[in-house]
Amino acid sequence: MTLFQYTTEAELDAQIDKLLAEVLEDDPIAAPSPLRIDAEHEDRRVVITGMGVISPFGIGVEAFWGGLVRGRSAIGRITHFDPSSFPCQIAG
Repeated sequence: MTLFQYTTEAELDAQIDKLLAEVLEDDPIAAPSPLRIDAEHEDRRVVITGMGVISPFGIGVEAFWGGLVRGRSAIGRITHFDPSSFPCQIAG
């Protein structure tokens, strides 16, 4: 297969569908076991009241989305501490 072999979006879409079908016809992944709740934790409830974003662009949806829309990269050299003892000095 060569780069840019598919000249239209429809051709590329058809190829992706074909490849996905090949992968998905393999043995299915086993379903997870049902959750077992013991008597001690039976009455505990969890309520999600909102969601937020903490990302290298900043805290909050606006900072995150703004970085994406502007095409900024959130990857860079670590500057908040000396990373020289680590094998990687780039983070995001």
